[in-house]
Amino acid sequence: MLYQSEKRQKAIKKIFENAISRKSIFFRRNLSINGKRTNTKIIKVKKDIDQIISGLNASSSDVCLLIERTSKINIDYLKTNLDIVGTNYHGNVLGKSFLKSNEQNIIDWTEIGVKNIWIFKEGWIKRLEIKINSNVSTKETI
Repeated sequence: MLYQSEKRQKAIKKIFENAISRKSIFFRRNLSINGKRTNTKIIKVKKDIDQIISGLNASSSDVCLLIERTSKINIDYLKTNLDIVGTNYHGNVLGKSFLKSNEQNIIDWTEIGVKNIWIFKEGWIKRLEIKINSNVSTKETI
């Protein structure tokens, strides 16, 4: 167990969610992959991207981050490894990679046409079965 008790774990989760909610937007709908709804909540990041991404593992296990209208990302020295997916405006996956811990991570997907970046915890691309040309979006129907 990462935390001392269930009560402490819920308190830390609540603190993190409150901090993120001031700097981001929670979607009402959950993440959908190829038209199938998942239990993963979506957080659209507005500002302080580095701080929110580094705190992703402190949050609940069913959260992913969405950075809209960008194809470049530069993050320094994460605490843990993270998975990253790049999609176009229609939600089709054009590229996938990962962010390594304790390194400077620079991703530039402008050449392949990426418009939105999705960030997941390590191993979630495989768990959610996200492949190139899959559809990752906030809507259940394609």
